[in-house]
Amino acid sequence: MGARFIKLVTAGIALGAGTLLSACTSQNASAPPPATSTVTTPAQVPQLPARTPSGDAVDASNSSTVDKSEARFPDTTQTVWLTGYDAKVDMVQFKLTKWQPGGPNNGHYVDVPGDTGVHRLPLASNVTVLSVGTLCLSNEMSADSKGNGTAPCSKDVLLKSLKDGIMLVAEIKVDGTDHIAKVSERYTP
Repeated sequence: MGARFIKLVTAGIALGAGTLLSACTSQNASAPPPATSTVTTPAQVPQLPARTPSGDAVDASNSSTVDKSEARFPDTTQTVWLTGYDAKVDMVQFKLTKWQPGGPNNGHYVDVPGDTGVHRLPLASNVTVLSVGTLCLSNEMSADSKGNGTAPCSKDVLLKSLKDGIMLVAEIKVDGTDHIAKVSERYTP
């Protein structure tokens, strides 16, 4: 009697699972297709991790916003805090900043109101890097009338500084393809 009871319970479970699966399948099949005028909002779309061309996942946990593939800053000049470099995707990370007068040094840099995200852009292959004197260590400060560096520096020194966690204020010029064409370290009091 014990073996027969176990066979009946097993058959009942199998029959119940089959019925449930059938009901779920037919329910999905009978669901109406979405309307053609339906607009999908970003809140409805699950966010998948960014991937490099080789398929590796990109860690975007340090940033509150990661730019989409569309151009955000083509043919513009921006004042930014350079905050890092992501070697996996070969992009420089930055936050938009602006000069705010006042305080002990007659002013300081603050985040641009309403722009709380971290942005990323690749460097152009022929990027120009200019130092005030701290990026490319020098005994003399070298800046123009706006406080932008004028001493040539190498791309490798810039990337090493960013990889080492050094954050600096800079003026960046972005070309038409949304690549950083020029980085000028900015003097900060």
